[in-house]
Amino acid sequence: MDMKSRSMAPSCLLYKSSCLICDDVFLPRFHCFSAMKRFDVIGPSTDIFALLGEDVTLPASLSPPLNAQRFEVTWVRNDFYSVVLLYWNLQIRPERQMQAYKGRATLFPEELVSGNVSLRLQDVRVSDGGLYRCLVTSERWNEETHLTLNVEGISKFPFFFLLLMWPLHLDDLIH
Repeated sequence: MDMKSRSMAPSCLLYKSSCLICDDVFLPRFHCFSAMKRFDVIGPSTDIFALLGEDVTLPASLSPPLNAQRFEVTWVRNDFYSVVLLYWNLQIRPERQMQAYKGRATLFPEELVSGNVSLRLQDVRVSDGGLYRCLVTSERWNEETHLTLNVEGISKFPFFFLLLMWPLHLDDLIH
């Protein structure tokens, strides 16, 4: 090993240990710089609509499309205390989830590598409607986006539909 290689190795290794994306591979310092650049979390520009009982994807992605596998991804309701999903340390943490979302909220793990941090919500309920925030945190940067989910559906008790189809007037039903 020549002197130049020896002098570069310690600083590269030291820097490598603080480089979130490059930590498994020895890469020159300039590669780590490009991997640690800032990012934005991009969400939809319009509200998301879902039908009651259906599955819905709340889209969010990193720009530029960085590998998010080692990032922390948190989906919360507007108040920041209502955790819909927490992905941290390479896994989803159900112990931090609100009970109402356990078994219904997930990410697309195979797509984290391309920066897709979208939330998949199964069996949509009326109570799922409202504002959501997606917060993404790397070792050196964090960003968020927000979106609104509107839940639409037919009531389980179509009272007004029955009134329209019934040959009696409302006054007849009351008496």
